[in-house]
Amino acid sequence: MYTKFDTNQLMYNIISDAGISITGKIYIDENRPVNSTLEDIVINTIDVTNATPQRATSNVLIFVPDIMAKVNKTSVKIANTQRLESLSRQILSLIENATTPSGISLLPSPPNIIAEDTMSQHYAGIRISWVIAPQIPINQ
Repeated sequence: MYTKFDTNQLMYNIISDAGISITGKIYIDENRPVNSTLEDIVINTIDVTNATPQRATSNVLIFVPDIMAKVNKTSVKIANTQRLESLSRQILSLIENATTPSGISLLPSPPNIIAEDTMSQHYAGIRISWVIAPQIPINQ
C-alpha cells in the first residue's frame, strides 16, 4: 500500500532528478522556510485512499518572487508570469513523461497562478491525480 510519504518521494525524485534550475530548493510538505524569497518548489500529498486501486492527490507549488514593473508611471510589484510559465511547463513535461513504477498513472492539471499574501511572490499550483495499482507491492 502506498502512503503520502511514497507519493511525495516519487514526485520529488521525478522533479529533482531532472535538475531544473531554480534559485532555491525543492521541499516536501511544509518544510519551505516561511521567509524564503527564492524560487522554491514544494511537493505535498493531500490524500491517499485505501481502496484498490488507490487514488491520491498531490500538489506541486512553484514559488517565484514578484518583479518590478511600471504601471501608470508608478513602480509596482507584479507576478513574474514568464518565469512561472517556464517552470510550470518544465514541471508539467516532467510529470507527463515520467517513468513510474508499473501500475502507477499520473495526471497533472493545468497550473493556477496564486498570489502569496504574506510576501511579494506568486506561485503556480499544479495538482496531480494519481491512480496506484502497482504490479509489485512497494514493500517488496
